[in-house]
Amino acid sequence: MATAKISMKSTIILNRIQKFSGGTKSAIIEKALNELDKNIAFRSFNEAYAKLKKNPDAWMDELKEREELEGTLEDELPNEEI
Repeated sequence: MATAKISMKSTIILNRIQKFSGGTKSAIIEKALNELDKNIAFRSFNEAYAKLKKNPDAWMDELKEREELEGTLEDELPNEEI
């Protein structure tokens, strides 16, 4: 188990969340870190997507690939062949 020092303001917030939720401080911090990690991943994905859309050639390639893949999940193949 690792330890980390947090500010007094963060300690107050953590105590308030713990009182409200009844969860452990460790669980609250873990959940908050997981949410932050997801937010960072989605932000990165959105930035890459926006960059792709700004490149006309790359965007056309993307749309072409989507068109080629359209309906592939409805090809009646067993799941293990997908």
